[in-house]
Amino acid sequence: MSERAELLLRHAGEYERSGKLLEANDAYLRALRHADEIEERQEAERGAARMSRELDRRTPSPAECAKSMNKAISLYCYGRSGTHFLKSLLDGHPQIVLTMLDGTKLLELWEEKLERSLPLNSDAIADAVMEKLPFEFNEGRVYKEPQLNGMCSMGESQDYVFRIDRIRFREGLSKFLGAEEAPDAKLFYQAVQLAAAYGLGRTYDFRKGIPTIVEGGIHFGLYIKETERLLALFPDLRLLYMVRRPDIAFASALKFQLKSGQANIYNLCFQLKLVLQHTPAMPQWVDRTLAIRLEDLHRGPHTILKSLCDALDLDWSDTLLSSTFGDVKWWNTTTSAAVSGFNTITTSNEYGELLSDDDKKRLERFLWRKFKAWGYADASPAEDEDLPELLSVPFKFEAQYGASPSELGTNRMMIRRILSQFALEDRALDRSNADLRQVKPICLSG
Repeated sequence: MSERAELLLRHAGEYERSGKLLEANDAYLRALRHADEIEERQEAERGAARMSRELDRRTPSPAECAKSMNKAISLYCYGRSGTHFLKSLLDGHPQIVLTMLDGTKLLELWEEKLERSLPLNSDAIADAVMEKLPFEFNEGRVYKEPQLNGMCSMGESQDYVFRIDRIRFREGLSKFLGAEEAPDAKLFYQAVQLAAAYGLGRTYDFRKGIPTIVEGGIHFGLYIKETERLLALFPDLRLLYMVRRPDIAFASALKFQLKSGQANIYNLCFQLKLVLQHTPAMPQWVDRTLAIRLEDLHRGPHTILKSLCDALDLDWSDTLLSSTFGDVKWWNTTTSAAVSGFNTITTSNEYGELLSDDDKKRLERFLWRKFKAWGYADASPAEDEDLPELLSVPFKFEAQYGASPSELGTNRMMIRRILSQFALEDRALDRSNADLRQVKPICLSG
């Protein structure tokens, strides 16, 4: 018997006995996809048919649909590694709710304002959300951050500004909250995400399965508290990392900072800490974490995305091969080449203007675990006796992060301190346990 099918059938029975028809139907349908044996298939088919009859007799309300969305994915970057690109591929999938709303800001709004003001009608909640997130509810206005992310130059003519329709969002939120004027944090989050999807023109047939929410707002693995907050709402949350060859991921992030006017010592140190950090950040999250190499995604998209669908229990959809947001063509970030979809341009850049060959070799010594675990190189660690030599020469990128000798000196000191501290911590780890933290990515075979 398939272990996954057996588990889903057990959950389906529990949902059915507790009267959660949508959840039971979804579990039976998923069990049917994974059933290996005739008995499994027949049990799943009987359960799905039973739920179909029950749902014919009692159509779930929009609020019940929102409450049933208990599957969520949180998407993380590693350096500059293609998270926006992956979101653009997931955008049109019929089983995905992807709105570009930053859930960290939604939950911040809830905790700091809305929860204290309950009861509230849906219009008041909609107004607060639209005020908190002006980038997405922009009515065609251009803001710098979404402009940098290519969200203001979309469509075939590259002149469309991504936006969520305010009227449809308001109408959707009224339906998905129902008569509830005192929702909890989870229903607030679910209803807002689903209403925003409808504001983008999306519709979902919950009888064919409950859609999965893709949360992209946490974004950085360093944001541990934000991940814990989302985990409290969605205990089955999956963590999905886009990764890239570590030195190139770091250089790409620096290029974005330089081209977007965000090149300062704080952002430099943040990116350095980000590429050095374990993936995932907490050891107890390993079993819920997936990773995709950007290079493999561009090289073998169908294979990688089919494996991702299997891992996330999603059906295959040809929409995964199109790069869109709100079903409108996306052309990459404005700091990168203006290309849409899969290409070799993105992954062929070696960033020689920021990292010399020697710089890359030095970073490989510090990041050896990731190079090895992710299949980039069988690197060796930086040992105590190696540190003076590894840190004695400035990295090439440092010259672009300081306007004066004193500023360059301060930057140099910070970089040395971060790398030295990391090397000490790395050697203090039990290596076998530490290696378990480097989740193996979904890769192309061969």
